[in-house]
Amino acid sequence: MTSGPRRTSAARSRDARGLGEDERRIFVLPGWWEAGLYDERERAALALTESMTRLSEHQDVPDEIYDAAAATFDDAQLSAVIWLITVINAWNRLAVTTRSPLPV
Repeated sequence: MTSGPRRTSAARSRDARGLGEDERRIFVLPGWWEAGLYDERERAALALTESMTRLSEHQDVPDEIYDAAAATFDDAQLSAVIWLITVINAWNRLAVTTRSPLPV
C-alpha cells in the first residue's frame, strides 16, 4: 500500500475500512514514517515493503531496513512478510501490464 499502484491502494483501503481500521491510519499511510500511528512491527514491515517495492530505484534493500525487520520478526514471520510483499508486488505488476481497471 505504501508505494504500489493505485488499484492496490484502493482495494486494500476498502478492505481495511471493512475490517475497522482507523481512517487516520489509512489516510496517512503514504507518509507512515512521519505519522507516529504505527507500532514497531508495522513500521518494520512498511519499511521493508517500500524497499522491496522500489528495488528498481535502489537496487538493494538497505541493511538497516532488513536488520530492523529481522530483529522485529522471528524467522517464520519475516519469511511470511517477505512472501506477502513479493506476491502483492507480483499482482500489482500483472494488473498494470494487463490494464486491469481500478476496483469500484
